[in-house]
Amino acid sequence: MQHHRSLGNGPVAAATGAHRRDTAMVSHRARRIVPRPGMSPLPPAASSNVALEPAEGWPGTSRRWLLAITGVAIALRLFRIEAWSFDAGEAATYRAITLPLDGADGYFADPASLAPLVHLCLRWLVEHVLPGNGEGWLRLPFAFAGVLAVPALAVLLRRLVGAPAALVAAGVLALHPLHVALSQSMSPVVVGVTAALLAGLVPVRSRVLTLLPFVVAIGCAPELGFAAMAAVACRLREPVRRALLLLLVPVAVVVWSCSVAALGLPLVLLAGAALAVVRPDPRLVLFAVVPTAGLAGLALARGERLGDGLLVLALPGMAGLAAVLLVPLFGRVREHGIGSARLRQLAAALPGLLAVTWLGVDVFLHLTAYQGQRAPWRKAVESVFASLGPRGVVVAAQGGVGPLLCYLRPNHWRQLDRDLHPAIGVVPIRPSSVASDLDLAAATRPGAVHWLVLQVDELAALQADPALAERLRRFRQVRVVQAPRAHGDDTLVLLRADAP
Repeated sequence: MQHHRSLGNGPVAAATGAHRRDTAMVSHRARRIVPRPGMSPLPPAASSNVALEPAEGWPGTSRRWLLAITGVAIALRLFRIEAWSFDAGEAATYRAITLPLDGADGYFADPASLAPLVHLCLRWLVEHVLPGNGEGWLRLPFAFAGVLAVPALAVLLRRLVGAPAALVAAGVLALHPLHVALSQSMSPVVVGVTAALLAGLVPVRSRVLTLLPFVVAIGCAPELGFAAMAAVACRLREPVRRALLLLLVPVAVVVWSCSVAALGLPLVLLAGAALAVVRPDPRLVLFAVVPTAGLAGLALARGERLGDGLLVLALPGMAGLAAVLLVPLFGRVREHGIGSARLRQLAAALPGLLAVTWLGVDVFLHLTAYQGQRAPWRKAVESVFASLGPRGVVVAAQGGVGPLLCYLRPNHWRQLDRDLHPAIGVVPIRPSSVASDLDLAAATRPGAVHWLVLQVDELAALQADPALAERLRRFRQVRVVQAPRAHGDDTLVLLRADAP
């Protein structure tokens, strides 16, 4: 008996008692964080450690919803993908994949080679895989990357906010017109965003592998390093995370407010309300604000505004913030609302229906009336080719020089030492030297038909100068190609001057 009493007061019993107390505390915490019906799957503060546990497989209903959302993303990104003309950014990508790799004027001597991953991969696909090099085939790999981002975001956010909110965030990304537009263009940014999301799914156990997201993202575009920084910032310790949040959240909110035209007012309001009301997981907030704040610093250093293409880096995190606001709101209204059960369900679904309606209308206009948010350079080229005679044509343009070179002189960059399109000339009109460039265009290929292909705002700026307006009198307007946009106008005006 004495022996048993010594064991009862000894280290073994103490360890056993401590184990029981720890087990009881864990069980109590587990019971405390189990959400009640209708509540958010992400409790405000208690679930940040639970989310680190390995995620189980998707339930059957959630899996079917994810497949449906991915199917919608595929349909939107492939719809009329071949119908839109190249824009200036796509023309730069086309130039990068057709330049010779070596030489003083080759690809590796060009600034575009600082982010070579997408260009080299697309060059290999064109040479060995893709059956053609038309607009649709060249955009297909980028559409695939845009589609892949949707389920990748859902899987990544499920660890932080649960399956319902992750599905809502994936739906927002699938329907957002900015992401659809970039997925239908040869933009390295959309590939880098997808690579950053996929990097967040890979468990990193090595300091060397920690650099992998930076290498992939910066290999697509230097600015995308901020997307990889978001994945790394989520692994920082709590005091460092708290300091970053206090510093970066105000900057991100200001950038979102100044970018309402590209991101959409409803998404900005929902993301801001989530920061103020829901108290989301700090890692989710970092995932949303680090890329945005990094881009703001980059724009400030360059002294220029953020382009719509780079703002897509903020979309995945903002979609996650909007989701953690909408899902608990749906549950609480359905559970505690006033009226019958059917009325509560309709009231709970109203915010989500409004968001889907806003996104659906915007993406419908993008794919139809707004012509993919691109100027119709290909239609302008049809008129130029129709006038092509034995003495050739000369086309002068400002912002459309790149797309016009792609269509009128598709082999312009393949052999820089000789002219493979001697009958067609394209002359850029620089804003700093409009008069001399117009003289150069007039002196190029004497006897040829001369064209001016300008956007409406470019033509208005030239006509506002009396001296330049006098030079334009020898041109007559022959065609106007309408291209309205949600913000601005891409309508093209074609002016022609026949040879004397």
